[in-house]
Amino acid sequence: MSDFRATSFIAATTRVQCSHCGRVTGVLALAVPPNHEVLDAETSDEEGTWQPVAARAFLFYVSHLSEPVLRRVLALCPTYREAYSEVTWNSYWANHCEHCDSLLPDHELHCEPGVFMPINESEAANIELLTIDEPFEAEAAGYALEPEHFQFMQRV
Repeated sequence: MSDFRATSFIAATTRVQCSHCGRVTGVLALAVPPNHEVLDAETSDEEGTWQPVAARAFLFYVSHLSEPVLRRVLALCPTYREAYSEVTWNSYWANHCEHCDSLLPDHELHCEPGVFMPINESEAANIELLTIDEPFEAEAAGYALEPEHFQFMQRV
């Protein structure tokens, strides 16, 4: 688990086919811009040290969101909610199908080619990025630095 903070954050949205009901549904991912910070808990002091990171990153397996971020995210995507996963044996903030309410696992959205790991420019162009100029705090088990084809994602 890593703690992240930034002066702003990015809500990335796209549409995917639900693997359970086959209908198309919206999904959301959270990203942090360059110069976000990650808590280095391995440092010698008790509190840890915040380390700046010069790259942008997509976060996944998000286990904690600050209240202001959570309110903003839920307004954008009410089907993004906390769920327990048998695969991870843990709870995390995850996408759910807007039609059948099934969990859409982060592994499928972030760790397999496609969706938030687009394999080409046209796949990346299906992702919309909304920069939110509000402080961001989260805890996540995974993150992808400098996602490939990020420059082809659509700014809204």
